[in-house]
Order: sequence, then structure tokens, then C-alpha cells
Amino acid sequence: FLPEETVDVSAIAGKDAEAVQAFVQAERHFHAGRFTQAFEDYSAAVNLDSTFALAAIKAAQAASWRHDVAMASALIALALEHAPTLSPKHVHFARGWEAFLNADADTAVYHFEQAISYDENWTEPWTGLGEVYSHLLPREAPQDSLAKQAFERVYENTAGSAPALFHLFEHAIRDRDIARASELLAQYRASSPDTSGYALKKLELMMRCADDGAESIDWPEEVLEDVAAVGQAARSLGVGGAYPDCAIAAWRALRAPTQSNIPWRFAALTGLQGMLASTGRSEELAAGGRFPRRRRKRESPPARYACRIRIAGYHSR
Repeated sequence: FLPEETVDVSAIAGKDAEAVQAFVQAERHFHAGRFTQAFEDYSAAVNLDSTFALAAIKAAQAASWRHDVAMASALIALALEHAPTLSPKHVHFARGWEAFLNADADTAVYHFEQAISYDENWTEPWTGLGEVYSHLLPREAPQDSLAKQAFERVYENTAGSAPALFHLFEHAIRDRDIARASELLAQYRASSPDTSGYALKKLELMMRCADDGAESIDWPEEVLEDVAAVGQAARSLGVGGAYPDCAIAAWRALRAPTQSNIPWRFAALTGLQGMLASTGRSEELAAGGRFPRRRRKRESPPARYACRIRIAGYHSR
């Protein structure tokens, strides 16, 4: 648990002692940004005690940071099977994540706000609210400001939970507040986050580009090193038109025909088109904002007819 929070032990009361130990270890990993280790320890807690609903909810949260939506949804479903063992605030917390994973923004907001109404100092539903306003489109607006407020609430109530630091850094970059971004990145690094995923690398790329410019980065080399980090950085650097040159350079590198960036090539096409259009670069858009057409190999008429004859069941001579 976060040391600054008053712990509600109702969700762990009566659970297997080893499961509780794994859960507490997972909490440390999660709030330090070690989402893979957190997922493994939360999952271990669930395996040790299948009725440990809060561990399943938090395992789902960690899985979502690993972009494993199917696993996260399965874990939330498992947690809700044991909803009677949870307090009302924890049930709303679970329902909030269920709605978030189903992209039901307004329902997610409702449940996270209900959880907060039971305990306004509990940081977990505030984090959930921040995620909804960051990634979905609920009716309440402006989403960007509401997301920032939610994560600021988490930041104020903790010594620096990694999910809040991560998102607040993005907001600082978007606001062109380099000093604040540098401070938040230093705090994120100090938590010893997971280096096997893209998260830390993404933030470092954003910081370098915002601080030193798009030309300071060898984008093709970065794509070869960590294609996901470059793709995620490109998305964030382009939000609100904060750093269009950085976003465009990253998207161009992701369009190059290399094996590593195949999953990102369509996103790179649409991302590049959007940035070129939004910055009024119509000539560049016309020249390089689309995939080159493949030239079809032209067959001679006899070969084409022979193919049709074979399909029809005849043999050509």
C-alpha cells in the first residue's frame, strides 16, 4: 500500500496470508511503475486465493498498462463474481474498471465518482477517473483539464504514484512546461520503474525532443530499438499541436518499410496525415502523407486468358 494512505483492510480481511503478502508486494511494484512485476504478484495473490477480489481488480489494472485488455476484462469478471465480499466503494471501483475496459466512458465516470464519494482521499478511483478522461470521451468536459485534476489529486495524496507521474509528465510536455516535465521525469525514474516496457523510454524520447528538438534524435534508430516507445511518443507529442515537428519526425520513421514497425505502419500513416493537415503542410501531405501504391505486374493477354481457362477447368496449350 501507499504509505501516505489510510488502509481500508476490509478487502483483505480473512484472505490467505501468502496471498496478502503477494498483494502488498504487487502494490509496491504498481505504484513504482513496475507493471509487469505488479501483474505477476497480483496474479499470484489471486491464484493463492481465488476469492481475493481486490487483487483481481488490481491485476486487471496492471494488465491494462500492459495493453492486455482481454486479460484485464477476464480479471474484472472474476472480481465481480465475488462482489458480495467487497465493500460498496470497492464494488464501484470494480464497476468503473469494467466500464473503462468496455469503453463506456460515462458509466466509468459514474462508478469512480461513487467510489470517491465513500472515501475522497482514496487515490485509486481518482487514478481511474484520470484514465477515463485521458483515453475515452465522457460527456463531461473539458476532458484534458479533468484528467489533469484527477492525477494532481493522486500526486498530492502520495509521494508519487507512477501512473500519476506518467500522465502528469505528458500534461507538462503538452503545456510546454519543460521545468515541470523534467522534475516529474526525475521522480518517475527515481521510483525504479519497469524498463522492459515502453513507458520510461517513451517519456525520455518526449523529454529529449521537447528540450532539444526533433533533429536531435535519430528516429530510425529509435524505431529499431523500441518501436512501441516511438509510436506512443509520437501520439503524445502531437496532442494539441504541442510539438508537431517531433510527432511528424517520429511518424515518418515509423512509416519506413522495416520488419519491426509493421504493427505501427497504418497508425503512422494516419498520424502523419493528421499532423501534416493540422499544421497546413498541404504540399508535404500530397507528396508524402500516403502509402506509395504498389505497381501491379501486368500480364500479357495470353497469360491472363490462360489463367481464366485453368480456373474454368480447361487446359490451355
